Amino acid sequence: LIVDDNITNRRILLKQIQNWGMLPRATGSPMEALELIRAGEPFDLAILDMHMPDAEGGMNGVDLGVQLRRERDASSLPLVLYSSLGGLSPQGEQGDVSQQVDFEAVLTKPVRPSALFDTLVDTFARQDNRILGKTKPKLEAPSERILSEDHPLRILVAEDNAVNQKLAL
Repeated sequence: LIVDDNITNRRILLKQIQNWGMLPRATGSPMEALELIRAGEPFDLAILDMHMPDAEGGMNGVDLGVQLRRERDASSLPLVLYSSLGGLSPQGEQGDVSQQVDFEAVLTKPVRPSALFDTLVDTFARQDNRILGKTKPKLEAPSERILSEDHPLRILVAEDNAVNQKLAL
């Protein structure tokens, strides 16, 4: 669920998310977003714009997040906030945003596709772990000896700087 009163921002997010094979639904109305949630629409995530001056009722992203939390908890509907304000993570003009609503992430506009993708992947991974009751597995570095035996490679490095040559080796 994408909620942003700015049609251009909404279209950009919509296209980015569609390109990754997801099925987004976008609205410029916080009230419509609440109605969709109350009607039982099965959203896996909501992306909320912080400032929506053109939205009815003067509701911003934090206000909408508070309302959404009354309907669904963080495990059933993770929330991501994005804002054109630089210092919003997590302090905003509304006070401590992270204490008002448990946002999974706070992104700054313009949202780079890679940052949005990483945020979505991280959010869904955390959700999977919560659902399955798992903690993130501790990764151990493979032994160089085993790695080189399993995957023998010959790599040509073309570098004229002696320090970089040593580093590459």
